[in-house]
Amino acid sequence: MKEKDLLLVTALRKDCRQPIVTLSCALQVCRATVTERLEELQKTIIQKYTALLDFKQLGYQVKLLVGVKLPEYEKEIFSKYIQQHGCVNNLYKGEKGVDYVVEMVFKTKEEADQFLIALEHAFCIEQKQVFFIERDVLREIFFDKKEKMVRQAT
Repeated sequence: MKEKDLLLVTALRKDCRQPIVTLSCALQVCRATVTERLEELQKTIIQKYTALLDFKQLGYQVKLLVGVKLPEYEKEIFSKYIQQHGCVNNLYKGEKGVDYVVEMVFKTKEEADQFLIALEHAFCIEQKQVFFIERDVLREIFFDKKEKMVRQAT
């Protein structure tokens, strides 16, 4: 990735609502170049723009990660089922010991426990790992460090 593209992506990850002119000034390139690079990055690297939410402020007090290993015949059914569940925030396809990792949010621990019991009854889960997340320590910071390295190098 080109240095300016890396800086552009990093700026967008900090605040994707920045106007083109602000990005142009920060990167020290013309607006047309920023627009052109954005269009190209949206075709290749940028999947979507979104907002990070504080689920606790929305009334969802419990966040958990569930990793499951399933028999081959259950994988597609599980994937379809879990994608339809209203408390799913993220779904990841895993390998080497876990077929899926699901990030979910619930209003209460009881609600989460009920879901986990129902999951055990609905699927032949070979292995399950559940991690209750107390709070985010770091989130979406990967490119922050890269930006500092790029800026120090120039």
